[in-house]
Amino acid sequence: MKNIRISKGFILCVLIVISVPLSLYLMAHTGNKKDINAIKSYDCDVKVFKLNTDISISSNGEKVYSVSGNILRLLTDPLTLYDADGKVLATAGDEYHIVNQDTHWIITDSEEIKMVGNFNLLGESYDIYINDEKVAFAKFNNLNTYGTIVDNDGNIMADYSSRLFFKDYSIQITEHNIFSDAATNLIFASYYSDQAADSSNGSNGSSSN
Repeated sequence: MKNIRISKGFILCVLIVISVPLSLYLMAHTGNKKDINAIKSYDCDVKVFKLNTDISISSNGEKVYSVSGNILRLLTDPLTLYDADGKVLATAGDEYHIVNQDTHWIITDSEEIKMVGNFNLLGESYDIYINDEKVAFAKFNNLNTYGTIVDNDGNIMADYSSRLFFKDYSIQITEHNIFSDAATNLIFASYYSDQAADSSNGSNGSSSN
């Protein structure tokens, strides 16, 4: 019986035939907003040609916030959220962890929120605290295309949607949200910063619109 040898070129062609349609399918079926009975929504435009995290956030076509990170970031990326006039509304501290995802402190004039990163084999998750009391849980899928913040009763407070291979994302907020809109946007921006750093360290990152 003769040995059957399969060339590397044939294997590569098979992988391309499988991966290209799958990638196109996932691109078409990710990033779409889910019906969570949202009362507010935000579109977050990530600026790709910047050394630091730079996100412009709009609602109903009007810019309402911007988020900037540390241009000299190495392991951490402290973030600041500004209103449309450039006034600081919230800040996010960043504590690096080797195994677990980073921990963030979201600070506004009226809130001090601790966002503690967990260890996950697939996706990312965070326990969210106010005054050392766990009040919410954030979970994101392995593709970085969808995530939710839920309260202790399992109600969706807000969600995050992003199209595969693109950096821009959308946020929806429901009536169950206990955080301010500024804090909620900074929670999701902190997650984005974490996964963007993971992506750039593990590979060359993703393309963006």
